[in-house]
Amino acid sequence: MRYVVEAKALTKAYGSAGVMRRRKRVMAVNDVSFGLTEKPTVVGLVGESGSGKSTIAKLLLDLITPTSGSVIYRGKSLGDLRKDEYKAYRRDVQGIFQDPYGSVNPLRRLRYIFNIMLKNLDSGRTEDPPISEVISNVGLDEEFLDKYPHEMSGGQLQRVLIARALFYRPKVIVADEPVSMLDASLRANVLKLMLDMKSRYDTSFLYITHDLSTAYYVADRLIVLYGGVIAEEGDARAIITNPIHPYTSELLTSIPKPDPSARWEGRVDVSKMEVDVREIECCKFYHRCPNVKSQCTKKRPSLVEVEEGHSVACFECT
Repeated sequence: MRYVVEAKALTKAYGSAGVMRRRKRVMAVNDVSFGLTEKPTVVGLVGESGSGKSTIAKLLLDLITPTSGSVIYRGKSLGDLRKDEYKAYRRDVQGIFQDPYGSVNPLRRLRYIFNIMLKNLDSGRTEDPPISEVISNVGLDEEFLDKYPHEMSGGQLQRVLIARALFYRPKVIVADEPVSMLDASLRANVLKLMLDMKSRYDTSFLYITHDLSTAYYVADRLIVLYGGVIAEEGDARAIITNPIHPYTSELLTSIPKPDPSARWEGRVDVSKMEVDVREIECCKFYHRCPNVKSQCTKKRPSLVEVEEGHSVACFECT
């Protein structure tokens, strides 16, 4: 299977500083492997806050360097790419981030975003759409580009940044919570735009979210991340309708139901939620798992295929 971009045994560790420097290094991402193929697809990356989703996004976009493992672009590690190959990677792999204000220069008008892209990546090719077209595709007029970031709402600014990501018609877009700052009506429009781009321009998406309902709507495949490791992966609808890993089941039960008469009867043990699972070297979920076994506290389970295209990292499930 040919990948445009691939995470291969990606690991990212952060060391402690100051008075806490003697603590173990925090493994934000630990031995994660997956890829985005030439065939356009949407891979959903889901998990709670702190599970390593945004770190994976930064690694794939070459914004931070992995501690071990590598990011592969069209069969070659990023560190081995020639200058022209790296420029092609920068065109083919684009990103959208959760905080639009942190993604732009506050002292520049928004048109500067597109001008600097045209200059740095030698664009202006005949197949590149005009700026007015990509801006209208996200529901804005070109006049918005003459404004400064602080003159726009978060939703308007995010749509400009989505247009920036779509401008090169890239093969892969890493979308880290791209609709979290948009209202409900605009979310549907932007998600529909993503799906249109997938089919029209053969663009694959890594769609990062904690919202399983939108992941179910847009994703073809799903990767469930917990504590920096993959807990479960496979067909999105198969995982959501028939979850195997207990953490995936827990995520699904946390989705609120639109029924005023429904009451949640469960209990939350806050002490278990406060454990830093990134420092756990055995099963990351053992302290919250209802089916924990002795071996779960001694070693980490490997990702095992239990059905065709459906893998789980759990001793009890496999």
